Amino acid sequence: MKAVLIALMLALGAAPAWAQDVDQPALVEALVVNARTPGPAWWSVSKGDAKVWVLGVGVSVPASANWDDKAFNRRVKATRRVIAIRSSQTNFSRELVRADRDWLVELTESERARLTEIAAAAGQKVELYGRFRPNFAGILIKTDLESRAKPVPGIALDLEGKARRLGAKLVFISGDQAQAMRVGFAAGGGDSLNCVRWAIRPRDPAAQRQQRAQAWMNGDVRALLVGPAAYDPCLQAIRSLQDSLAAGETGMAEAIAGMLERREGAVAFVSMTPLLREGGVLDQLRRRGYVIETPARLDD
Repeated sequence: MKAVLIALMLALGAAPAWAQDVDQPALVEALVVNARTPGPAWWSVSKGDAKVWVLGVGVSVPASANWDDKAFNRRVKATRRVIAIRSSQTNFSRELVRADRDWLVELTESERARLTEIAAAAGQKVELYGRFRPNFAGILIKTDLESRAKPVPGIALDLEGKARRLGAKLVFISGDQAQAMRVGFAAGGGDSLNCVRWAIRPRDPAAQRQQRAQAWMNGDVRALLVGPAAYDPCLQAIRSLQDSLAAGETGMAEAIAGMLERREGAVAFVSMTPLLREGGVLDQLRRRGYVIETPARLDD
């Protein structure tokens, strides 16, 4: 295998949440509220008569799911413009992600047994994971567990495609999280085992997927921001990636502000934690004087 391909549903697509990590910024509690109307949670940012509707995203939902899309259809048709960040992919060379030590010996006996079990289920030997640096190995372990969880994930809901079919023009925010991840791995340094230990924890990936998809469809914001499923230390461990994510949040805030200053409307897709954290998209806009309304108030 000359390279390993990792799909990065990051930043303002399917971003990792910072919830439960004491080293990361807190959420703006006043913004973390559940929707009071049927369907996913929306926020709005306005200046005078100009308004940008913001849909909290970042959750994998089956394309076949029966969700209330009336607000989505109405707002996309009314504005005919959607602001989003495109998810990215990157190839990592073996040299870039090669292990710099035999970290398998640092695992406890029970951790080694759990990793051996995961490898066997994937038709692999545990040594395969040991070839890679721990942060990357953790991502591979998580991917293996997710891909083999029953029921197997089907086609995911494509909100961007749905918006296009409704006649919307998509405006993509620039940014390359894949490159940031590559830079982070190139920087080297001894990875801790936090990512691996998080990836191998006992859990039911299929049940978590279903719970999170249902929470999104119900507008249950708090359920999406609390618990182990909302915390990904693997991606957080890469500093250059965190810097890129923060830049993406600022880019999204600037794009929304630009729409409002031109008295234009739009729909924006933003992952929950980048949307709601201190210093995140809505917090930046609130500090600049724009009016923010939460899902607890919106009914239009």
